[in-house]
Amino acid sequence: MRKKVGHIKELWRYPVKSMMGQRVATAQIEKYGLLGDRGWAVRDEQAQQLTVVRKTPQLLQCRARYDGEPHGRSVPPVIVTLPDGKEISTGDAAAQQELSEYLRKPVSIWPLQPKSKWRHYRLNGAVGAR
Repeated sequence: MRKKVGHIKELWRYPVKSMMGQRVATAQIEKYGLLGDRGWAVRDEQAQQLTVVRKTPQLLQCRARYDGEPHGRSVPPVIVTLPDGKEISTGDAAAQQELSEYLRKPVSIWPLQPKSKWRHYRLNGAVGAR
């Protein structure tokens, strides 16, 4: 016997870690989670590690959406809307410079990397350790 435990009111996907996301009508669930969720991340080039919202809270003022639907393990380019309404695409060479100017520090934006590149995800220390 099946028991109803609730219903889904909205689905949200967050293409870039620590940025606002996009509402979606449908989603594919994989064993690792929602397909395309956090398919991109911002790297702080001074700290030489991926950044998180606790270290770069301005990321929460940016909204990200895919420029197409993700499939398999590949993620399409992302369109990032900055707080002033300007849109930048990860497909453009100037995107990292514009995001760096907004955040006032050098950053790069990276798509999901394979597990074999585990050093990409390594943090210099525990977040919030101080």
